[in-house]
This record gives sequence, C-alpha cells and structure tokens, in this order.
Amino acid sequence: MHTYPEPLIGFIGMGNMASAIIQGMLASQAFLPAQIMISNPTTTKLTPATNWGCVTTTDNRQVASACQVLLIAVKPNLYAKVLQDIKTLLTPDTVVVSMAAGLSLQWLASHLNPDTPVIRTMPNTPATVQSSMTALVASPQVSGQQLQQVRAIFNTIGNTTLINESLMDAFTGVAGCSPAYAYLFIDALADAGVHHGLTKTEAIQYAAQALKGAAEMVLTTDSHPVQLKDQVCSPGGATVAAVASLEAHGFRHAVIQATTAAVARAQEMGKAQVST
Repeated sequence: MHTYPEPLIGFIGMGNMASAIIQGMLASQAFLPAQIMISNPTTTKLTPATNWGCVTTTDNRQVASACQVLLIAVKPNLYAKVLQDIKTLLTPDTVVVSMAAGLSLQWLASHLNPDTPVIRTMPNTPATVQSSMTALVASPQVSGQQLQQVRAIFNTIGNTTLINESLMDAFTGVAGCSPAYAYLFIDALADAGVHHGLTKTEAIQYAAQALKGAAEMVLTTDSHPVQLKDQVCSPGGATVAAVASLEAHGFRHAVIQATTAAVARAQEMGKAQVST
C-alpha cells in the first residue's frame, strides 16, 4: 500500500500536453514526483513519467480513486467514455479538470455526478517551455481551495487567468490556437530571409528571437501594441514600408478571420460532442 503526499494529482492520458504540465510541475519544485499519478493504456507512453519518479498505471479507475485533483488529458471524443468509466469513483473532494476545447461545464457535469466539482481549462503548447497562457472556468461546486490547487498547477507552466465561460471559445482562438499562427509567421519571415541570403537556420533564430522580444515588450511595458509598433516605424524607413505592405495585403484581416475560424470551429466541436 502506497503512502502519497497530499494532495495527490492525477492525469488520465499522457500526451504532449500532460507531459508538458507534469514537467512544469516538477521543474517548479512545488510538487513532488510521488504526488503525481498518471494512467495511459500504452505503457511506453508512461516510461518518461516512471523515470521522473511519478506513479504510473494503465488503469484510469485507479487514478480516479486515488486522486484529489484529476486532469483529463485525452482527446475530446474520448471524454464521454472516460468520464462514464470513472464517475462512480469520484466524490465532492475530487475536482475534475478538463483540457478539451468545446466541452462546456454543462456537458461535463452531465457526464459526472451532480456534486462533482469541475474546472474547465484551456492551456496552449508553450506549456512545454513554461510559457503557456491558460484560462480557467470553475463550476459552482468548486471550492476556493480546489480552484487554488488547480491554478497552482497551471501556474507552473506559465500564466493563468479566470474568465467567464462564454468567453472560452474566444480565448481558444486568441491564445489556444495562436502559437500555430506565430509559427507560420516565423517560418514566413525565415523564408524571406533565405530569399535575401540568410540560411534558414539563421533566419528562424533571428525571427523567433525578435518575436519573443516583441512579446516581452507588450507584457512588461504599459504601452499599447500600436504604440510599440509606432516606435519602430521611423518616418520614411524600412519598417513603415513593411507595415504598409502588410496592410495592403490584408494582414490584419487575415489574422482576424483566422481567429474567427478557430472560434467557430471550437463552437462546432462543442455542439458535435453535445449531440453524441
């Protein structure tokens, strides 16, 4: 019989996001490896967590029975089956944490016991380098202590915010999906650099560091992004010529439309899950 530190934190599923969160938790030294329990049907997926000193199993029900904080880290289409399998093992002392796009608190509650506390979250992939932006929405059953525990987990992989659930799909489009937009932008900048004589490796490094610096300026100064843009645009200079070209080719419109498409798809995913 194992003796675990309190609270025991469980993960059902060991994909990239779960792995990133667990590594962030351990790197922060706020959590012990023996405090983390993970289940996954494929044992090879569990090997890294076993090597980190975490408790691993192929049995979801074992994790659900043992843990006070339970993060469901599977694909959205698997949620109904997973929740059905574990719902009878949960108590009001166990908070269930969803990381699935489109699945509302109402949908999650309908697949659990009425008194089960549920927190809906949306982290993004920069969690891998402890730079995620995660939104959280809590059901009325969640206690202040449970919310604090869950927020502490996601704070180890970046920043967190509490939002109204009606804004979760918008958050998904702006923060959950946008790393992909940034990667496309970096690759396009790098291709332009190659066109003008840089190597692809050099151009990627230069572009990525420049965007990282620009993001830090937004986060650490009181200046609006437009003000920061204007500071780079010298009269008659190279930057303002580039900005004018971006505007002429519909840069802002393309970004807005892409985000709107992401929000619409997140809404569709939620409706599809509700209908199944």
